[in-house]
Amino acid sequence: MGIGWDGWQGKDLSNVMQNSAIEFMARVDGDPIFSLPIVFILEDYSENQCYATASYLGIEGGEITNSWTKVTIPLPTFSYTKNNIDLSNVKQLLLQCYDKVDIYLSLIHISEPTRR
Repeated sequence: MGIGWDGWQGKDLSNVMQNSAIEFMARVDGDPIFSLPIVFILEDYSENQCYATASYLGIEGGEITNSWTKVTIPLPTFSYTKNNIDLSNVKQLLLQCYDKVDIYLSLIHISEPTRR
């Protein structure tokens, strides 16, 4: 799944990569999960990509249950230096699932340092 916010215009994330995070709320039906089976991918307009996952430490309380749980993925955890992505021209955020689980996501946003 890809999210090309702001009408697919290129986004300049170069000034916020060191101090911001992707934040959202998540919940599951059934048993709690302790890691999120989703790879988060930033892609620029030359189709370079960088990746990050949500670690245990990014899940408020350490588990996602049937109650809404805050998940934080710090932007510095993305592999943007290794993968040579143009942070001044980001096209979209992609979410790639790698395990079978029904998970609900809501309120996805990039937090400003003062809001975290």
